[in-house]
Amino acid sequence: DATEVEHGAGHDAIVIDARDPAAFAGGHIPGSLGIGLGDSFGTWVGSVVPLDRQIILVLERPDDLAPAIVQLRRAGFDSRIAYLLGGLGAWRESGRPLSRLETRSAGEVAAAVDAGSVRIVDVREPSEWRAGHIPGAMHLPAGTLPGRLAEVPDDRPVVVACGSGYRSSVAASLLLRDGRTRVSNLVGGMTAY
Repeated sequence: DATEVEHGAGHDAIVIDARDPAAFAGGHIPGSLGIGLGDSFGTWVGSVVPLDRQIILVLERPDDLAPAIVQLRRAGFDSRIAYLLGGLGAWRESGRPLSRLETRSAGEVAAAVDAGSVRIVDVREPSEWRAGHIPGAMHLPAGTLPGRLAEVPDDRPVVVACGSGYRSSVAASLLLRDGRTRVSNLVGGMTAY
């Protein structure tokens, strides 16, 4: 239940919000990582969460538990997996706080880049970066970000970009978990930009 999730999160468990990135942006448990349940869910969890940590899942629906566990086991997480009974609705009903991830459209980001008022962190793979990127962007592939969070300056608001918005949601949630407050996700990623 929400009390046990709160206790676990306060004792080194990692809360993974496996809902869609848009749902995560709209409201999530503070400090949770937004890794949407899809084909690459287990890969991304394995990239950003140490194997020795307990995982607490926030799911869209109860039927998501079995596929999430299959992917987590394939990624090496064999035990210590729990989930929030009742999903985010139960957390909300308990009166506990929610955090949000700001999202920005391609037009908003383009205007902010032109004004020099944001820092773009592009979390795509090197081949994607070489094919084209936003001028002045900083390149930090998402899989390397957990060990490189300190490299992201905090002098301006950060907009995280990837190809479609999935990896950037993961990366933005890592920055939020790290204590950054001025973080947003480019909706639709570079495809939209």
